[in-house]
Amino acid sequence: ASRLAMNLEQADRNRALSELRNLSQRLADDDNLERLLAAIISQALNALQAVDAIAVYHQDPATEQYIVTTVSSHQETAVVTPLHNELSSLVMLAWNLPEPKFVTDLTNAPRLRAAFPHKNQYQSTAVFPLEVGHNRVVCMFFGYKFQNRFSEADRGTLELFAQLAALAILRARLHTEADQRQKRLDTVSRITPIISATVEIDLIFRNIIQEIRKAFPKANNACIVEHLPEKGEVAVTPSTQQFYRTDAPLLEDETFRTQLSKRRGIAGRVLETGNPSNVPDVSQDIDYIPGISTTKSEIALPIFINDQVGFVLVVESNQQAAFTEDDQELLTTLANHVALAIKNARQFQHAQALELTKKTAMMATGLIHDI
Repeated sequence: ASRLAMNLEQADRNRALSELRNLSQRLADDDNLERLLAAIISQALNALQAVDAIAVYHQDPATEQYIVTTVSSHQETAVVTPLHNELSSLVMLAWNLPEPKFVTDLTNAPRLRAAFPHKNQYQSTAVFPLEVGHNRVVCMFFGYKFQNRFSEADRGTLELFAQLAALAILRARLHTEADQRQKRLDTVSRITPIISATVEIDLIFRNIIQEIRKAFPKANNACIVEHLPEKGEVAVTPSTQQFYRTDAPLLEDETFRTQLSKRRGIAGRVLETGNPSNVPDVSQDIDYIPGISTTKSEIALPIFINDQVGFVLVVESNQQAAFTEDDQELLTTLANHVALAIKNARQFQHAQALELTKKTAMMATGLIHDI
């Protein structure tokens, strides 16, 4: 019996290694994360005869939405289910484990059965929280109908499949980052000629806000904020108020504003400090001034004119944590281009004023001569 068990274990290991080789090749050829994870857990289930079910929780690199992919002996085709809410407390606890956990007897931890979306009476489970870089991106569960004691060989084989899932997500993340970099370049290339095509500052502001609303689907409201030192106020510029729909009705030609002496707001903070501010949850920010009740997150970036913060670019979303570091980098680039366009517009206006003064002076000289 002992020899038979050893032979069966060796056969399982050989089958698992064969599947891992096939998956490694597929990982090199396919960049679709959903297909890859489905293939990994389906072939793991096929190779690991003792395993009855596998569930993989991960965060999509493009949308940052949590997703669970599952397969079992009763459902051999992998099922992908987006999670519209955050991870359950159980999965989050497993997600944050410092190392893999092997539970031989689930009667001591029956809640772990809930990691598998279908009803079950699994007797043991293996949990693998995995990182890509320093970010936790995968949590993988293996379910068993019997009490598995998890030999060193078992643990090593399970970890190989789990690491393959982590590699698939790493590859998808790198692919997503490359796509995002290209999109940022495309966005900057498309928007900068638009804001540089005019020498009217109001039109520059209106154009940049219109283009940001197009380029950022999560941007529900946006505006340019200016400092009015003579009044001690920060206010939305008249040309961008139409893109910032406050709950309280405004009089015609009136813009949303606040007294700095009372409450500076997030934009006021950026004006004072010169530092960008990416606020994932505005309800937790002491400076936030509620202007639009649906706003959940905000990003505000300084627009420097001659090394001083002249204006602030404000973008708000109805979703929490809507703006990523990539978004901030792109918006900072656009804010810098707006600053350059403002300088050019002011130089043009100054040159026009000088030309007008010169012509006026010449006309005056001519009149004096005629007299």
